[in-house]
Amino acid sequence: MEQKWEELKALEEQDEKNLTPEGKEALEQLKKELNS
Repeated sequence: MEQKWEELKALEEQDEKNLTPEGKEALEQLKKELNS
């Protein structure tokens, strides 16, 4: 689970600089997984 949070944080940082549809999709998916 800890790894997921690290992944999410990294994705969010990357996403701010480079908002791609794929990045946003991955980010949303990861958030859903973390919230379930």
